[in-house]
Amino acid sequence: MKKRTLAVLMIMTVISAMIFTACGKKTVTLESYINDHADVKADIEEKLGSEDMQGITVDFKGDEMIYSFDISGMDNMTEDLVKSDEVKEALDAGLEQQSATFSDLAANVLKTLQDDGADIKSVKVTVNYMYGDTLITSRTFEPSAAAADADAQAEEESKDEAAEAEEGEGE
Repeated sequence: MKKRTLAVLMIMTVISAMIFTACGKKTVTLESYINDHADVKADIEEKLGSEDMQGITVDFKGDEMIYSFDISGMDNMTEDLVKSDEVKEALDAGLEQQSATFSDLAANVLKTLQDDGADIKSVKVTVNYMYGDTLITSRTFEPSAAAADADAQAEEESKDEAAEAEEGEGE
């Protein structure tokens, strides 16, 4: 399950990067941004059709990016087992362990949208574990302050390096 989770996280990151590389006009929500960019929407649907993404859907509602993982197709997963406290606790623990990853994803999506000129103030990433249509557990992640601080620091360092390079060329 860890191998699949890692593959899914990698694919989600790629999808997120693809979503926000399109030049865009100012929008109010993440959902409207996606709806205004048909090519981005088509890229997402294509990626979701890949073998690694089987059982995963991505939806956009307002400023929320919703990943739903349907675990009903996994080996040895029965409805009774999935609804047990032990499985729910294990899924919740996995979400807790991946908290920084999803918070960083939200921060990166928000920054990319803002860099593209979108007038958006917040992006949330919600992860749902489902068994068919039944919600097993869910968690919503907001941009982490650490990711925003790291982005600001990296941008400042980049500007400093560019300034130093210009000074070195002028000598």
